[in-house]
Amino acid sequence: MRTQLVCFDNGKSAFTKWNIIERTSLQSKILFYPVSGRTHQLRVHTAHPLGLNPTIVDAPLYGLKADRLMLHAEEITFVHPFTQKRINFKCWAEF
Repeated sequence: MRTQLVCFDNGKSAFTKWNIIERTSLQSKILFYPVSGRTHQLRVHTAHPLGLNPTIVDAPLYGLKADRLMLHAEEITFVHPFTQKRINFKCWAEF
């Protein structure tokens, strides 16, 4: 697997909105709202020194390894490739 990087000269633009909802001395819980949807966008934006700078836990290409996945979608919607029906999944966990 290859890491993605920030390239101001030739790279595609990417924009992420974010909101810190909980902070401890060791970790923060952050809601991310990717606007552009680039490959590894959230991981790159958190790991880059000009971004948030900490890494997402369990993003070993960009920082820390963990025992479980620490990044997941709260909601995702897509068009099913065979039925062409719109499908929506939503996490019911409270943040």
